[in-house]
Order: sequence, then structure tokens, then C-alpha cells
Amino acid sequence: MTANLTTNHASMLTPIFDEIIDKSFTEALAKQPPIFPDICKVHDPQSLNGSRLKNQFKSTSLGGFGSFSSVAEGTAIPTRVLDSGYTKTYSYVKYGDGIKASSELMDDDLYGELVRRVERLGLHLPRFLENMIAGVFRNAFSATGNAAGGDGAALVSDEHTPLNGTGSDQSNLGSGPLSIASLDAALKACAEMTDDETNPLPWMPRILLVPPALRRTARQLLGGVQESGTEQYSYNTFRDDIPKVIVHPLLGANYGGSDTSWFLLDPELLDINLFIRSQPVTEYDYDAATQIHSWYYSFRVAAGHNDWRGVFGSSGVSES
Repeated sequence: MTANLTTNHASMLTPIFDEIIDKSFTEALAKQPPIFPDICKVHDPQSLNGSRLKNQFKSTSLGGFGSFSSVAEGTAIPTRVLDSGYTKTYSYVKYGDGIKASSELMDDDLYGELVRRVERLGLHLPRFLENMIAGVFRNAFSATGNAAGGDGAALVSDEHTPLNGTGSDQSNLGSGPLSIASLDAALKACAEMTDDETNPLPWMPRILLVPPALRRTARQLLGGVQESGTEQYSYNTFRDDIPKVIVHPLLGANYGGSDTSWFLLDPELLDINLFIRSQPVTEYDYDAATQIHSWYYSFRVAAGHNDWRGVFGSSGVSES
């Protein structure tokens, strides 16, 4: 009888643990606001247009629109078929974690230790999502597997082929370490971008994204009123052009990234995505033979990029 009462009591804790996880998640975000919402688009299940019944999500970007045509009086306005953009299929992956508690623990400390363990799950979730999106940038120069975009190239590459198959490849690959010269060259390249119809599509990068090793360099380049490295007064125009520096702790070599890579981001064009197929849920199970209580926490997500536009990057190494 006592075992049954304990089991019933434990199963009733599941909705309470859901609340604890949500509270821990919210508090974690308040203490340390996440970076990923600034460098990707987050899509929850309600925004996926019925894709909740699928194990994949296909994303298509918008192709070049072309220029307006002059229309003479009394003549028909010309129409055109919009080109389909890059298409990429995202496969959802299920992730999960769990905690176990013996009946003895339940009897001796019903809430204290259990609550602390559940709180850790809530704290871990934003860090996990942060690492997923950081992985897109850590692999930005690779076209292997899921790292490739809708055009089959790496996120940062000099081989972005136009959708219509005509014209020259475009490049969002810079050269050299982070410096005044390399930033100048990158901003010039962004201003000269075109769409797939070769119409002007100038980017306006508003974010400089760097690993911790480039924190000081980035702040010096963008933070001061005076241009970095100048002996006499020279106004620092970078602080107007790129108002935000984001130092991402998960981009560095210590986590499989690079201590020299840097990126310029245009939030209006950015097509890096985090798709949340199912929100985190908690499930309960009890093994009568071992008298072990288990709570399982799982969710399904996918991350990656479709279109390369909106990201300009450099590995930090000068091209030979």
C-alpha cells in the first residue's frame, strides 16, 4: 500500500516539475539573456503551417524579383512568374534527458533534491539551443551534410551560384583577420551584393559576431569615438555602420570553432533558422521491481540555414 501511495504521489509531481522547468528556463533567460534570438529566426510549432504532422520541414526562400517596368498609357502592366528560392529540408531530431529517484529518496527528501535536479534541466535547455545555433556558425565554412545551405554551398563561400543559372557566382567570404582594412572590405562587398536577377540588393550589416578571443579587437574597432590605432583624432565610422557587437562564448576553438573567425550579420536578410517541432514535455515512469521513479524530458528541434544572404564572414586567415 505504501509503495502505491508513493507511486501515485510521484506521478502527480509531473505537472509540478513541468512548472519548475518552465520557471528555471525563464529565470535562466532573465539572468543571462540568450544570444540565439539575435542571430537566427526562431519558429515555434504554431508558425510552421501544419508541419506538426511531419518529421521534416521544407523551407523555401524567395528568389529575385526583378526591376519594375515602365508602363505606357493604355497598355497592360507586365507580369512575371516569381522564381522559387533556395529550398532546404530540415529533419527534426528528438533530444531528451531524465532524472531518476529511488523510493528511499522520495521518502527521505520528497522535494528538495528532486527539485534541484529538475531545475538543472530547465537551466540546461537555453544553453542547449544556444549551442545548436552556434554550431551553424562554427561550421559556416563547411558544405558537408547539414552544414550546406539550399544552394549546396557552405554558409560562407565564394561559390554561391545564382538560382537562374546565369551570371557569376557571388561571394560572402572575406579575407584576413579582423581589422579596419578587412571590415572596410567586407562592408564594401555587402553594399555591392545583388539578387538572383542581378538587381542591386545592398546589405546593411548591423551586428559583428565574434568568438571570445576577438572580444577586445571587436570592441576597440567599433566602440570608440576615435578610430582604433590612430594617433590623432579620426572619427570612427564603424560605430555608426555596425552598432552591435556580439561575443559568443561557443564560437571559439575550445568548442570546436575558431578563435579567428568573424561574421557580419544583416538581421533583415538573415535566414538562419531554429525550428521547434514540439515543445519540451515531461513524462513519468515507475519500475516496481527496483522501486525507481523516473521523469523523462524531451523535445524535437532542427537548426540550420537556407539562404546565405545576410551573413558575411571570414575565417580570419588571409587568402593566398
